[in-house]
Amino acid sequence: MPLCMGSSMGRRTVLTLRRSHIAQMIKCPKSYELQHIQKIVMPRPSHLVLGSGCHHALAGNFNYKLNTGTDMAISDLIDLFSDAWDKLDFGTDENKNRPIIWDDPKDYLKDVGVLLLKSIHIKYFPILQPLAVEHTFTKEINGIILQSTPDLITTRGIADFKTAKRRKSPDDLARDIQPTCHLLVSNSPPDSNYEFYYMLKQKVPTTDMMVAKRSQAALDWFTNELLPPVVRMLETGLFPPLGIGSWLCSPDYCQY
Repeated sequence: MPLCMGSSMGRRTVLTLRRSHIAQMIKCPKSYELQHIQKIVMPRPSHLVLGSGCHHALAGNFNYKLNTGTDMAISDLIDLFSDAWDKLDFGTDENKNRPIIWDDPKDYLKDVGVLLLKSIHIKYFPILQPLAVEHTFTKEINGIILQSTPDLITTRGIADFKTAKRRKSPDDLARDIQPTCHLLVSNSPPDSNYEFYYMLKQKVPTTDMMVAKRSQAALDWFTNELLPPVVRMLETGLFPPLGIGSWLCSPDYCQY
């Protein structure tokens, strides 16, 4: 829960907001309430578990590259992924005890993860020179503390890795608040590079890359138009189910 309740003597509570929570509030405030305020734990779909496993291996490689200047050998990268996958232990406590809904067999998804990691190692690792791995940026805006943790800071800009069935369309990419928030909170100049590296779980697993940029107007919109209503919902405790009537509000997309 990103509400920092440490105020005293009648002072206004400081809100500490994470990028992922803002995104969830935009999609459906009610799901945010159920997950982060009422603490109702739901199972994880297996495609999200695959993403966690791949991210674990990627972080391991880029931390290694920070220290040595070179990428891990493909065999070492696969071993890192496979060991963590077999134990379903990706180095974080957040999801450790959450049940998993296996839409695909565990061994099949392991094979998919191996193919995706081999592809991204060959296609994109050589161009990615890390400066920081999963570094959390913090920025105060109008009394609100914003936090963002991009997957990777490189000499090319900010990079994030996505495991998905398909990459975003250009329109979807333009509306995505993730680049906007990360670029804003990291104090990146307008029109800096923000690179999405897609690990696509298709019939033949493959990888792809798309670049997003955000103008100063887009950063201002996030600050002045998007944040205030999100803050008002958090302060008032009113969490309407905005997904009703849309594809978001269905068992396929929302377990709540």
